[in-house]
Amino acid sequence: MSQENVQRAYQAVEAISRGDIEAALEFADPEIEWIPNASFPVGAAERYHGHDGIRRWYQEWFVEPWEHVKVELEDPIDVGNDRYVFTAHVQGRGKASGIEVDMRIFDVWSFRDGKLAHRASYMDKAEALEAAGLSE
Repeated sequence: MSQENVQRAYQAVEAISRGDIEAALEFADPEIEWIPNASFPVGAAERYHGHDGIRRWYQEWFVEPWEHVKVELEDPIDVGNDRYVFTAHVQGRGKASGIEVDMRIFDVWSFRDGKLAHRASYMDKAEALEAAGLSE
């Protein structure tokens, strides 16, 4: 497991959680592809491309819906070829609803030249592992 890549993932998520999207983008390849809802049916999952796409994702998924939100990565699994499955622990409160959220989603991260090149999020760990070429 590349400890450098795992550390970069943790640093990127910490930057996002503290509201510093520009610091998080330092860890992202300029051609990054981000799929926050990969569990949706094929073709229905929105994709965000490049740094401008990630800024848009951040606004739509992080700033607008949340009064406060914190994300922490847990349990990295090295699946080879600079790819990892992480558990993302999400805690927050909805801005409009006031509903408290405490959940885990499962991310497949791929790195290229030390930068995050692709990320896809799943609601189910088995689904994330399967997407990464593993089984639970």
